[in-house]
Amino acid sequence: MPSAYEMNTVMPLQFIQNDLTSIAEKSYNGFDLDAMSNGDVMGAFRVPFGCTVWRSQVGVGQVIAGAIPIIDFSKQAIGTTTDSGDVGAISLPLTTAAGKVVYDLVARMSVSLDEGDWVIVHANTVASTTTGIVFPMLLVVPDYDTEGNVGDMSATA
Repeated sequence: MPSAYEMNTVMPLQFIQNDLTSIAEKSYNGFDLDAMSNGDVMGAFRVPFGCTVWRSQVGVGQVIAGAIPIIDFSKQAIGTTTDSGDVGAISLPLTTAAGKVVYDLVARMSVSLDEGDWVIVHANTVASTTTGIVFPMLLVVPDYDTEGNVGDMSATA
């Protein structure tokens, strides 16, 4: 059970959709899985402050059917283009109804994110028979610290 402190400080990070994703793959409800391929990047979460992952989750905008999709959340450190850690891998059960949220607790309070890091969201396993609409979410606990104590930040002259 989370402490009262943790419950009062959990917050979402803003999701930035991939501009290279085709219009057919995006809707106001999220990403249309039947228009996506394995490895497609849905978008990313830019990390504006030091924090620790609380949980990764995927909201469902249209029932999941066909084949089980897996949505991956991967950390990329500032200044790199390679994945440097798993944040979550969400396997969406078939027949998950619209309005439901499926989450992953594997990284809970064990994956730290620094200012400037990215968390990239991939449609990792999407079969040609997979249908459904999903939208990724990432909840974090801020690391309350002063700027001077953070190695990746410096004051302007």
